[in-house]
Amino acid sequence: MDPPPAKGSPAFDKDLAASIALEKKRTPDDCAFAAKHEHFDYKTLWSGALTTKEINDTKVLLDQVVEVSNAVAVGFKLKFHRERPFIVSEEVKPCIPTEELKPKESHPSGHATVGVLTACVLAKILPEQASDIRSHGERLGDARALVQVHFPADVAAGKKLGREICKVLLDDENFKNRIHECKDKGKCPENTTYPLE
Repeated sequence: MDPPPAKGSPAFDKDLAASIALEKKRTPDDCAFAAKHEHFDYKTLWSGALTTKEINDTKVLLDQVVEVSNAVAVGFKLKFHRERPFIVSEEVKPCIPTEELKPKESHPSGHATVGVLTACVLAKILPEQASDIRSHGERLGDARALVQVHFPADVAAGKKLGREICKVLLDDENFKNRIHECKDKGKCPENTTYPLE
């Protein structure tokens, strides 16, 4: 993954200006959406996009996907140590609480990573809903920039990372077999596991 724009560089200034401008573009619905999907767990992230049954039927595998996503994204966050936009500038005014944001680092966006990644996997299990699933996954990331807890570049990097992780998973025969089990049986078996290393 490429590092975020260096502080003080033209690219950084452009990213910050884009973040500040998003305050005028967001809606109360964007703020409510981000607040509703703030907590980093599969059920919360996909509440409202999938039925309770669909969440429960896929939870055993998707919980593991969320865990993989979080581990990879946090690793990069701790590598780059980019401050969040509202810490960098007082002109950035998030519309959701920021006190409990963990980790404090901003790049890449964990929600953008997990949104694209879980959507990629879910679209394979529930192909008839693939378009709506991908739209929700994208919005999970986009909302983080709109409510100004991430720079736009953080969201773009998170989406790219999510796509890259999904490609690795879908190239793995063991993981593909797990997806086929979920799809063929209409529910992920309780013994559906995937090695996280």
